[in-house]
Amino acid sequence: MLFPSDRGLQEVVPKKIGEPREVACLAWYTRSGTLTPIMFKIEDDEGIIRSFNEIYVSYSEKKEYAGIASYEFECEVNVHNFKINVVLEYYPETLKWYLYQIG
Repeated sequence: MLFPSDRGLQEVVPKKIGEPREVACLAWYTRSGTLTPIMFKIEDDEGIIRSFNEIYVSYSEKKEYAGIASYEFECEVNVHNFKINVVLEYYPETLKWYLYQIG
């Protein structure tokens, strides 16, 4: 994910699917148990924590690989009026969220 900084544009989220970054995520559960991320925070290479709260989920799916459950959310994030396509993954067994850029 790119955003303006003092030193120009800086990459925060890796573009390779195999290299996700761990994030802190705030999510909403509906009464029926549907999970939806509503904002996340990520630490950049300079140690600054960036918050992103304009998340638009376009697709979500519950997955299970080798008995490990996860939730995958394809999202569009608004970053300084640019739309960035990302994937947020949640692993309920470890309570961890991961993020990577797509497209």
